[in-house]
Amino acid sequence: MLDDKYRMQQREVTLPAGQHRFQFWAPTRRIVDTTLTVLPDITRDFTLRLPYSDEYKVYQEQLLRYRNNRKLNRLLPMAATGVSAIVSVSMFVKYKNAHDQLAEDVDQYNSLTSPGAISRLKNETMPAHQADFNKAERNFIISTSITGGLAVLTTYLYVKSARMKVPLFEDKERLSSEGLAWVPGERGGTWAGGFTFDLVKR
Repeated sequence: MLDDKYRMQQREVTLPAGQHRFQFWAPTRRIVDTTLTVLPDITRDFTLRLPYSDEYKVYQEQLLRYRNNRKLNRLLPMAATGVSAIVSVSMFVKYKNAHDQLAEDVDQYNSLTSPGAISRLKNETMPAHQADFNKAERNFIISTSITGGLAVLTTYLYVKSARMKVPLFEDKERLSSEGLAWVPGERGGTWAGGFTFDLVKR
């Protein structure tokens, strides 16, 4: 805006000497209203940095919070499920080894002929291996249950994060003349205005 009128349709404009009111605005930026004095036959550079609008700052905070929550709801459960799956595999290996040891004890029991060796195997070795097997089986069941629960939780949180509402930026900064608004485009953007027609028949 220039002198309270929309005149900046071109990159260059010729102004008479004296004071001129400028209103600068760009997407995500705040309107800056300033007065510049044009002196005859003098050229000077003028640089203005437009501050971000309050709405854009709030939008950035909401967007950052949205992204962090989405990562939290996806990455943490997935990591916990992965660690639990590794533990479950380790518990399965121990469970299988304990099972194989019991099977080996049974084979050895059937093949032994010495009464003393059979007695030691039956009363000492096999009960100890049975206890190891029971412990390994219990740990395997617990670990797989935890992994299954975490997998369900991970799926739930992933779906929930996919349904999270993405913050939208509503630029409320507008030039105070004729309802003009800046619409970004490939070549920098264009100005757009709106009209309201009353079509109700009277």
